[in-house]
Amino acid sequence: MDVALTPALDLLKWKSNDIDKFILAAKEHVDSTFEVVQIMKEAISKIKVCLDNINVKVLERKNRTMSVEDYNTQHQAVFSSK
Repeated sequence: MDVALTPALDLLKWKSNDIDKFILAAKEHVDSTFEVVQIMKEAISKIKVCLDNINVKVLERKNRTMSVEDYNTQHQAVFSSK
């Protein structure tokens, strides 16, 4: 896209003969880039949703030691709900 838009900065003026061809070509590049960016945004949104669903506290840390039975009970309660 940078290469395609360079003539606008260096050579072309609004009254140049090839300005219409340049505008059409540049619009195609910009449109295709826009489509890619939109697809990437949608993918990132889906990734965020997946990560939000994964971001769950698995175990709650307590200030005291925990017996094996209590740990297993809490652990099974968390994973049985998934």
